[in-house]
Amino acid sequence: MAEGLVKRMADQRVSTQIGNTHFTLMIEVPDDCPICHRSINVGISGPIVSTIPDGSQAISRLQVLFRCPRSKCDRLFLGVYEGTWKLGSPVPASSSWKSTLFPAVLAPREFDPIICRLSPEFVRIHEQAAVAEMHGLDRICGAGYRKSLEFLIKDFLKSVSPDDTEKIEATQVGPLINQYVSDPRLKIAASRATWLGNDETHYFRKWEEKDLNDLKKLIDVTIHWISMDVLTRDLEASMPASGPNPSGLIKVKGA
Repeated sequence: MAEGLVKRMADQRVSTQIGNTHFTLMIEVPDDCPICHRSINVGISGPIVSTIPDGSQAISRLQVLFRCPRSKCDRLFLGVYEGTWKLGSPVPASSSWKSTLFPAVLAPREFDPIICRLSPEFVRIHEQAAVAEMHGLDRICGAGYRKSLEFLIKDFLKSVSPDDTEKIEATQVGPLINQYVSDPRLKIAASRATWLGNDETHYFRKWEEKDLNDLKKLIDVTIHWISMDVLTRDLEASMPASGPNPSGLIKVKGA
C-alpha cells in the first residue's frame, strides 16, 4: 500500500439485503477521510448490494456512501465491500469482505526543504509516480520513480559542477554517477537505484529478486546522502576554515 492511503478502520453494523434475504453485516468504516486525511466520525448512508452468480459461487458487492463531516472538506466518498461465497450458504463474516475506498487521494510526501529547493521537478515526478502506485498501476509507476531519480541526480550534479551543466544534462545517469559522485555511500545508493530503475523501463529485468520497494528504498537513501552533501557544503561555505569574514567584524576606533 502506498503512503497516504487510509489504513485505520472501525467496525460498524449495517442492515441490507441480497435478493429477498435480509441480513445484518459488520463492515469496516474509515476513521480517516481518504481525501483530507483527517480523523473523522463518519456515518453510513444508503447501502446498496449487487450480486453476480458465478457458477456455484455468488459474488456480492456492497456499496456504501460516506461523507466527511469536516466543513473544510465536506466531500463524498464510496466504500466498496466485496465478498464471495457458495450459493445457498450463509453470508460470510465481515472479515472475509474486501474493502476499498473511492476516491483515495494520496497525502503529499513532505521532502526535506533542501531537496525541494535543489530539484522541485524531482518532487513533482516522484509524487505522480506515488499516485500511480496508489491506484495499482504497478507496470508504470516504477518508470516514474526512475525518471524522478534522474532529475534528482542531474540537478544535484549541476549544483556541484555548474560549469558542466550542458554535459550533465546530455549524459546518461550511470556514467554521470561514476564520473562526478565522489562520496562512496552516495555512489552505492545512486548507482543501484539506477540499476533497479532501469529494470522498471526495460523488457528484461536483470535484478529479478528485487522489486519496486527496493527501488524506493534506494531512492530514499540517495535522497539522504544528497541532503547531507548539500547541507555540508552550505555549512562549509558559511563557516570557512579561515575563520569569520573580517568584513562582518566591528572595527574599534583607534585600533
